[in-house]
Amino acid sequence: MKTPLIVLTALAIAVPAAASAAKAQEETISIEYRDLNLSSPEGLERLGYRIEAAARKVCGLDEARLGSRIRSRDAQRCYDETKETIDAQFAVVVERHARGG
Repeated sequence: MKTPLIVLTALAIAVPAAASAAKAQEETISIEYRDLNLSSPEGLERLGYRIEAAARKVCGLDEARLGSRIRSRDAQRCYDETKETIDAQFAVVVERHARGG
């Protein structure tokens, strides 16, 4: 399974490994947010969609597995951990933005 490394524009983040070190494969993905107005509900909603899509992509959550429609436990765990980490780190970015920073 891949170990996601999410890179936010102007902010680098290390996402916790969701797989064993032997299986881990690092991947970098970028989530662009400079074009969004993080003070508006619409901007925050669009950011949420981007975070969701990035987490799903980096963890392979939507990849079809031969012979099964059931999601991989590793992919689901990766997604859950990645999404939680990204959400927490973007909360800091949004808070800073709200304070004018």
